[in-house]
Formats: sequence, C-alpha cells, structure tokens
Amino acid sequence: MRSEFHKACFVACFLLLSCSAGGAGDTYGPPHTGGTGGDEQGGTGGDEQGGAGGSTAGTGGKNTGGGATGGKGGSGGTGGASTGGTAGASTGGTAGAATGGSAGAATGGSAGSSGKDAGVGGAAGTAGADSGTDANEAGPDTGSPCQQALAAYVWDFETAGGWSHAKMDGVSGSWTFDSWERGVASSGPGSCHGGTQCYATNLDNNYIQCQRAALRSPSINLTACAQTEIKLVFWHWYDFWTGTYGGSTWYDGGTVEFSSDGGTSWAVAPGVTFPGTITINPDMGSSYACLSPNSFHVDGLAGYTQASGSGWAKVEMAIPQSFRSSQFMVRFAYGTGVSYQTTNETTSMQHAKPGWYVDDVNVVAQ
Repeated sequence: MRSEFHKACFVACFLLLSCSAGGAGDTYGPPHTGGTGGDEQGGTGGDEQGGAGGSTAGTGGKNTGGGATGGKGGSGGTGGASTGGTAGASTGGTAGAATGGSAGAATGGSAGSSGKDAGVGGAAGTAGADSGTDANEAGPDTGSPCQQALAAYVWDFETAGGWSHAKMDGVSGSWTFDSWERGVASSGPGSCHGGTQCYATNLDNNYIQCQRAALRSPSINLTACAQTEIKLVFWHWYDFWTGTYGGSTWYDGGTVEFSSDGGTSWAVAPGVTFPGTITINPDMGSSYACLSPNSFHVDGLAGYTQASGSGWAKVEMAIPQSFRSSQFMVRFAYGTGVSYQTTNETTSMQHAKPGWYVDDVNVVAQ
C-alpha cells in the first residue's frame, strides 16, 4: 500500500516538473530551455521578457534567425526577445535566415513586426532593411542633358584638345606677335596648375614687347544648357609689365572674351569685374615704336593687369543665356606695348614680364 502511494507521488511530481519545464505552450519557461523551441533556439515560452517568443528568437526561431528552421515568428512573436522588440529576433525574421528575413533586424533593439532584409541581428524598423534583397537602391545619377553635354568640355591641356592660338588685329611684319605655347612651365609660376602641361605666353621666359595674340577654344555647343545656369572655370597666373612714359602709366595685360557665333564677333565676358584696364604703350619715341602702333584690340578693355600673386588663381565666369548657342567660344587675348627702347626681341624680353599662364579650363553647371 505504501509502495503504491509512493509510486503515485512520484508520478505526480514528474508531471508537475514536466509542465514547469515548458510545454506546448505558454508563459514563462526557464532559461535555455524555452517551451517548444527553448531559450537560445526559440520557443513558445520566453525567458527574459516572456511572451510567445524565446529570449533571443521567436516562436519557432533558432539562434540564427527566425523561420530558418522554425515556424512563423523567427523574428519574434508577441513577447519579443531580450535583444529584440515586439517582433524582433537576434538574427532573423518571420521566415528569415542568418542574414535576412522578412522581419529581420539590422543590429538589435525592438524590431518591427514586418521588417525585412536583416543584417545579422535583431532590431529593424517596421519595414526597414539593411542588407536584404528587397531593398531598393537608386542607380547612379547620369545628370541632366546639360550636364551630359558639359562633360565633353573639360581641358587639362595635357593635349591641345582643339585649342589654337594666333596673332590678332591683322598685323604683319618681321616680329613675333604671338608667343602662346603649350608645354611644361619653367618660368612664371614655375609649374603648371594640374598635370605637367599648360598654355602660356612664354613657358620659359618673359614675353616680347609689341605682341597681340589670342588663345582660342574650339566651338562649344551649349544649346542643352539654354535653361541652366552655367559658368566658365579656369586657373591662371599672370604678371604683366606696367610703367610710366611720356607722363602716362601704361599697363600690358589680357582679357577673356566670349563669342556666340563661332568667333565672328567677340565681347569681353559680361558681368565680370576685372582688376584693371589694359593700356598699351605704342612707342617710346618714333625710333622705338610697335608695328601698327594704333592697332591693339585689347587696348582700353577691362582685363588682367600687373600681377595675380604668388600662386595659381581660380576664376569663375557666368555664361549668360545669350551666349549659350551651338557655337560658343572663349578666348584669352593679350597685348604688350613698348617697355624698353629697343628693336631687338631678345633684349625686350629682358625688360618685360613672364606674362599669362592658363590651365584646367572647363564649363560647368552652377
């Protein structure tokens, strides 16, 4: 009789312990065992926060994500997890795997009930994504038609790139009127701005007096930018002679001009405040006069005079809508007067200045 009583007590205790260890269930399972899925492997009963989810998984979640081998709620059920939220999972979602799931979370915290594309841990937003396959990412911006057109108009002068130069004003005679050249700079600033080559009035010495010439761009089609504000950008360095003779102060110099008709007509860049006004000295007495002394296109124009300073300077000039044609051009025009009483080019260079250096020219949208 006593043995039968003892046997009944043993069975009752066994059943009681089985129920407390987790069943199909219910509420608060002991740590690391859970209910249906246990603590670290998920389960019906949670450990640290309780509810329908395990301490780090959902109802049927595993330690590598909800739903990979469990049932619905790999990213948490009603109760969430110690590192998840209402439906958060340590590494997965409702049917998520180790690195993704429909309710996965990025790194931890309270996951949304339907977040997706988890990274490797708990807390995504309601529909947030971190590294899943459903995330939508914008493709590269190819730019507007104007920006696409302007991409062709970038010159670093490592090659000529269609630029050219020539003397101006129809002058003729046995004199070097144009000394623009492209190459490695050893005079003036001592080097080009970018790369190894640039344009200059003389790359390795001073310019010659009585010169007049222009560096011209190729034709530039700006019709795609008719409704877009754009600008010319370039870098330059300059040092021009200035001196007094006959009671007047004279300024060699250069200016920037725009054309909308392929170079038939030119105008000084509108709206630009230049540092000075070019004033060419045509002679120092009749024995030392320039050829065609009254024919200097830049004489009297606003432009760059004296010196820019010790280093290269960046310049930006707005291109007005009236110039945004299919044949826009830009030119850098300069002129030099008599700075010393000589008729010898080499001697005149010894009394002149290094001149104008230009590099890295482009047209960009503002």
